[in-house]
Amino acid sequence: MPDLSVLRQLSIDEVAFVDKGAGGNRKTPVKIAIFKRRKENGDYDDDEENSNMDLESILAELGEEKSKVIQAALAAAATKQEEDDEEEKQDEEEEEEEKQDEEEEEEEKQDEEEEEEEEAKAMKALPASLRKRFRAERDQRIDLAKRLAQMEEKAEISKFEKRAERFSLVPAISKKQLGSILRACHKSLSASDVKALEQSLSATNEIVEKSAVFGEAGSSNRGASSGDAIGKLRGIAKALQAASPNMSDESAFTKAVEMNPELHAEHIAERRGSRN
Repeated sequence: MPDLSVLRQLSIDEVAFVDKGAGGNRKTPVKIAIFKRRKENGDYDDDEENSNMDLESILAELGEEKSKVIQAALAAAATKQEEDDEEEKQDEEEEEEEKQDEEEEEEEKQDEEEEEEEEAKAMKALPASLRKRFRAERDQRIDLAKRLAQMEEKAEISKFEKRAERFSLVPAISKKQLGSILRACHKSLSASDVKALEQSLSATNEIVEKSAVFGEAGSSNRGASSGDAIGKLRGIAKALQAASPNMSDESAFTKAVEMNPELHAEHIAERRGSRN
């Protein structure tokens, strides 16, 4: 009769160290023999107390250096498992949120369809003259809602363009563009991020403003009077180039004119006066 305790043609896919057995119970826990060794007399140590060693005993037998390596590997594996579990938990939560959003959208869609069906049934029961009147009133409400939304959007755009005037000296961007950016940031960024952005814009604006003052002083030293509009515009253009070195002379001067239309008008008036 074959010995059933002897395993033959055994294929092992993985060998792992464990500190506690996965089976058994409190009274009779599973005992796992990690390894055996020969005694000094050459016999194998079959003593159950020694053959079923716990992790601490194994680490003690390995020595301090090898023990630290194994402990570090076990700690890293435990940390990795915790991170994987947390990531899996987050993925499950996100999937659950997406599922709830989809269900809510589907419910809203169904409610809208039911309302439309009920409205259609109610409309069919009405005389033709009343149906026409209700449709006209419905179209008016829709048109009014659209116009109201457009007015609100226009007011919001105007609000942020006005806010952008505080940073009028920021180079390479118009008031309209900056207003649009600020509006989008207020909708998508946190209050602290928006505050940080506006502080950065304010600092840039202040640097350009101070540079413009020095530029005007420089142009005055070259013979331009304090009322020389073209000199002031050139000074501002140089300040813009100092803040944005890649800006060309033409772009800087154009930006200075856009930022200071009153100086440009004054310059035109001065030119016309000189011709007379």
